[in-house]
Amino acid sequence: MASVLAIRCAFSSKTALRCQFLPPSGQFTCARFYASSNQSRRSLVEKIVQNFAEVPSGQVVKSGDYVAIKPHHCMTHDNTSAVIKKFKGFFGAPESMKIANSRQPVFALDHNVQDKSPENLKKYKDIEAFAQRLGVDFYPAGRGIGHQVMCEEGYAWPLTLAVAS
Repeated sequence: MASVLAIRCAFSSKTALRCQFLPPSGQFTCARFYASSNQSRRSLVEKIVQNFAEVPSGQVVKSGDYVAIKPHHCMTHDNTSAVIKKFKGFFGAPESMKIANSRQPVFALDHNVQDKSPENLKKYKDIEAFAQRLGVDFYPAGRGIGHQVMCEEGYAWPLTLAVAS
């Protein structure tokens, strides 16, 4: 009979992650692994965000901070229809909508591809038309998982920052 493995994780200001494995045979505790051994004990994510955050010189970014970043690419998926509604709220008529850098966003439809209803297919057509009008790269439903498309199509590279919803 296979044993059940339970995992508990807790976050604190001193350690980003603390895990306990509780198999039926006993307990096993693992400590957080840091990207470096220096005294600041910053996580790899904190170091990456520090590199791309728009913060005053000398400010150290740490977990929980709110920062502004300017990613090289930003992927969105089926929720792009909600983004279109927000753009319409900001800019009004679709003709007045513009994106400062149309190479930054990437639309990859991958969440609700099994839904072949007329409503969903219309939503997908609207997203495609929106992408074409703004010059945004578009990947239709069935092309693949958006996060994988980001890698396959060259949007995610070392020493760059890409985000995806």
